[in-house]
Order: sequence, then C-alpha cells, then structure tokens
Amino acid sequence: MGGNDDSTAVTRARPGVLAGPGRTEADDGDGRRRSEHPGLDDDRVPIDVAVLGRVEVRGVGGSFARRPKLTELVVFLALHPEGSTSLAWSTALWPHRRVPDQTISNRLSEARRLLGFAPDDRPRLRRDGDLYRLVDVSTDWSRFTALAVRSGDVASWREALGLVRGRPFEDLPPALWTAVECTAAEIEHVVTDCALRCGDALLERADYAGAVWAAHRGLSAAPWDERLHRLLMRIADATGNRAGVEATLRHLALVLEIDGDPLRYVHPDTALLYEHLVGRSATRAS
Repeated sequence: MGGNDDSTAVTRARPGVLAGPGRTEADDGDGRRRSEHPGLDDDRVPIDVAVLGRVEVRGVGGSFARRPKLTELVVFLALHPEGSTSLAWSTALWPHRRVPDQTISNRLSEARRLLGFAPDDRPRLRRDGDLYRLVDVSTDWSRFTALAVRSGDVASWREALGLVRGRPFEDLPPALWTAVECTAAEIEHVVTDCALRCGDALLERADYAGAVWAAHRGLSAAPWDERLHRLLMRIADATGNRAGVEATLRHLALVLEIDGDPLRYVHPDTALLYEHLVGRSATRAS
C-alpha cells in the first residue's frame, strides 16, 4: 500500500521557488534540491503540531480546516517520529476498512504539499524505505515532556503546564488509535502528574494563586481526576476558605455526574480529606 510515492514530483513542482537569472537549481535524483543561493530560502516558517487541547497544525501555508483525515495523518506521524508504514498509519486512520492505494497516495500528497519543505530542501513528509515520517516538525507534547521531567524545577513545570489548553486531541474526530496506543491516557497521566508536583510545590511556598492555576491546568486535560480536586481542597483549606473546600466537592460531583451524596461515591481518599478539612474548619470556627 502507498507505493505511489510522489515526493520527487512534488519537489519539482514546488511553489514559490523558480529557477531564473542569478539562481539555478538541480535535482540530485532523490527528491532533493540544490541552489546556488540557498540563503534566499531561509524564510521557512516552523511547523508545530499541537495536541494538548484543540488539535492545531501551525505554520502551514494552507488550511487543514474541514479535512479531518488529513489532520489526523499529520498528527499520527508527528507522534510517531520514528516513522510509520503506510499500512500502519492507514489502519490507524481507517481501522474498520481497507482503503484504496489511491486514497493513501492522495492523502500523502496533500499533507506533503501543505507541510512544505525542510531546511535540507526536501519535503518535511518524506519516505525512508518503508517508513513515512516527518522532519522539521515539532509538537507541543514533545516540548511538554522535556519540560515536565521530575528532575526539573517549578519554573520548568509551570512552562510545561502553560502549553496545556484542554483535553488531548480535542476536536479531532474519534481516533481509535489514540485509545489503542494509550496515547491520550498517557498524556492525561503525565499532565496530571506534572500539575500535582507543581501545585504541591507552590502550595508549600504559600503561592496559593499559582497552586490553583497548576491544578486547573491539570483539570483542563483530565477534568475528572480526583487527586487534582483534593489539591484544590488543600489549597482552599490553607487559605481558610471552607466554602472553597465544599465548592470543590460539589464541582467534582458535577463532573462525575454523581446523583446523591457525593461522599458515598467519590474515592475514599477524597471523602476522608473532605471530612478532615471540614471538621478542622469547624473546630477552628468554634
């Protein structure tokens, strides 16, 4: 499948690059281009694939709007930097049917055209043997993981959380591969872990506003995570805000769609923390 690789043909039809007086170009037979004046081509816009919230392909010359499969192809390849066979990515995009080779070839050509060319003057979407991969394309997820390492500091964790805009792959049509490969679950787990570390560290510093911000960044990716709600309860308690503790429990019950007494259905750790904090607040008030 996908044997109709047209990288060389697309390279020869590259828009905006014309051979003429004072500029000559040659094709080395492998889809590469050489120019006597490569400096004239140093204005390429970086391409970034954002998945920590609504999916966006940033920096492209065209539009991915209303092109869900094309968007999903770029997202899939961006999250598989080692490369993927056409059989693997086409199965991921169309898990319930086998698509014609021409459809695969068309999607590759469209994506290659929109993604443009890397600094080596080859298409960013290229074929190496049996693998298709993206070159010179970054992702917010790779930046997040680099910033969110446990050995980092609070400033690094805050920078990582600043990349989170919502649920992973938001607005992308239901993608079975994100569940099968546990990609979405992994992102939610790593974001939550970073938010908890950052929030706890800021709470210890009595930076309550910063701690609340960190918790909410985590909740934007994993809104039902009770650990983040417990963090918000502890922050509210630290500021003497009993109403905030109660409001957090009510919000959790709303998110989990609990009908009845929330303490009967939330995690035991959440119920114990709530009863402890509310009881301590009542003791302080008396």
